[in-house]
Amino acid sequence: MEVLNFQFDEDMFTKGKFPSSMANPWKREKDLSAPFNQEMFLVFNVAVGGNNGYFADGSDKPWKNSDPNAA
Repeated sequence: MEVLNFQFDEDMFTKGKFPSSMANPWKREKDLSAPFNQEMFLVFNVAVGGNNGYFADGSDKPWKNSDPNAA
């Protein structure tokens, strides 16, 4: 398990440079780290390539599904 410690010097709404037309959902939080001040889980999908049938031959992909070395 990896842990990242980040020092928050401004709130996430300001850091995210959201447009002023949007309402800040964390404006009542006193903690600058909101919404990251609560437990959460991140899912990283690192799947790439393959010949699973999602992309038919003839599309812009650089391989053929029948290729034994398909990406």
